[in-house]
Order: sequence, then C-alpha cells, then structure tokens
Amino acid sequence: MAEFSDYLRQLALEHGLEIRELRDFAQRALELPLSRQISAGSEALTDQNQALLRSAAKRLAAGERVERILGRADFYGYSFGLNSETLIPRPDSEILVFEALRDFHPPSALRILDICSGSACLGLAAYLASAELRGQEEAELYFLDLSGSSLAQARENYLEHASAAQASFIEADFLTLAENDFMSLIKLADSQAPSLELIKASAQPLNSGAEPEDFTASFRAFDLVFFNPPYLTEAEYEQSSNEFKAADPSLALIGGKDGLLFYRQAASYLPRLLRPGGRLLIEYGAEQAAAVYQLFAGWAEQGFELSQYRDYGGHPRLLKMIYNK
Repeated sequence: MAEFSDYLRQLALEHGLEIRELRDFAQRALELPLSRQISAGSEALTDQNQALLRSAAKRLAAGERVERILGRADFYGYSFGLNSETLIPRPDSEILVFEALRDFHPPSALRILDICSGSACLGLAAYLASAELRGQEEAELYFLDLSGSSLAQARENYLEHASAAQASFIEADFLTLAENDFMSLIKLADSQAPSLELIKASAQPLNSGAEPEDFTASFRAFDLVFFNPPYLTEAEYEQSSNEFKAADPSLALIGGKDGLLFYRQAASYLPRLLRPGGRLLIEYGAEQAAAVYQLFAGWAEQGFELSQYRDYGGHPRLLKMIYNK
C-alpha cells in the first residue's frame, strides 16, 4: 500500500498545494527519494514525520520557499545552510563558479575573496570544486558582508565543508570602504590568521588617508574575487510580490535607486585586488549588462580582459575580468 503517497496527496488537497511541492520537501527533509515515496507505506509515516510534513504544508501554503523551511539550499552540487539574513542561492549564480574555474590554473595556495558573501556559497563552491579538480585543499578564503548574522552562517558553512582551508570573516559595509580601507582589512585578516573571530570594520583604524600606491605594494592579491551585490532597483523591489519579498532579506536585494550603487563603488578599485592571471566574477541583473560593462570598461586599458556571459537560463548574468599583466 502506498500510504505515504496517499498522505501527501491528502495534505496537498487540504492546503491547496501541488503534490510535487510536498514530494520535494519530503525528498530533502526526510531523505526519501521519489522512487521510495511512491511505494512507501506506514513505516514512513512516523508521528515525527507527519508533524514535520503538516508544518511544512502550512508554511508552503503561506508562500514560504522550501529552502527557508529546510534552512538549507543546494548550490553547484553542494548543500549550504541558510539563516534569515542570507539570500537563497540561485541556480543562475552557478555560472560565476563555472567561469571562475574554466581553464583556470591557480597556484597551489589559492586565495579567494567573496564580497557580499551571504551564505558564502560562491566562495565555498569555488574552493570545493577547485580542490576536487586539483586534489589540493590548501587555500585562503575571505568572506566580507555587512551582516554579522550572514557571516555567522558563512562560518558554519565553512566549518561544515572547508575547514582544511584557512578562512577570515569580515563585517563591513562595502559601500563605505575606500580602496585603502579594503586593503587594510584584508591585511588585518592576514595578520590574525588563522582565526575565526569576526573582524569588524567599525572597530578598526582604517587607512583612507594614505595614497593607494603607498599601500598596495605590500598587499597580497587574489586569484579569484566574487562580487554578487544587491542589484534590484528600489522600484523593482517595491513592485515585486509579497511572496518574493518574504523569501529573502531586502538588505541582500536592493542596490539603490537604479540598482547600480554597488557596481560604481566596485569599479573604482576592485580589479586592483587581482594578481596577474586572477579573475573577478561580477553578477548583475538581466537588464544591467550594458550598464555594468560600461562602468568597468576603462580597466581594459590596464591589462584586463572583459567578457560577458549568460546564465543557464539564457539571461545576461556575468561580467568576467581576467588580469593579463
């Protein structure tokens, strides 16, 4: 008797859901693949499982995403924990990791920086995939975000997946960091490594007054830099559905009046963080490709190769910069 399937079907009817939504939840939360769900009997309907499924049905019916209910999301073949301050990773963003590693031959000690890191899925997925390809776990990982809560989740994901590497977690508002401020924080993280203590920009004497050329000489540059900032316009966010707004924190979504606030700041110095051969991966919205490219186009005269890519859904999504010095 397929009692489990019958139970899911009844729950779906009661809450106005499609049964596939509950099947998806059961597969992830109960580790019960579809092939087993179809034939499972009463043994799969423990009191605990029934309570979990009933609660999930109510939350799904209220518009919650399954990832929020589970507190986890899959990205680039890996599973990462989430909390209320982290964005749910999108499959669209996986193109950043793919292009970061395509035809890439990094040194043995890889340095990765993930800015506006959220759950740290970009930096960690790139590290994990690279470690599998190279058979080399040595790396230095840096995660920067405005939200201390997001960084706490990033640290949990790091400890779960990548503890063989060295990691630093920096709480800072990227929009307020001049180039020397940014480099000062990275140098501070290097000086304190290995340490998982949160580095707070607000508690540090920064270097905004120094000339950039005086400060960059001793800066250890990066092999990979990921930049996936908030990029919705204020109007786009206001016009979005309540379900969309409930799924993710607004702090991780809104990029100013025209959505380009973070890119203007990044274009002023971010490519300078790369070592020769290093790569900067910048995500943007589907309608922002031309505007973002224009902001960074001047770097082509300084030895940077700029390329743009579409995501797996065919939408403009990525500006990739390679430092060819």
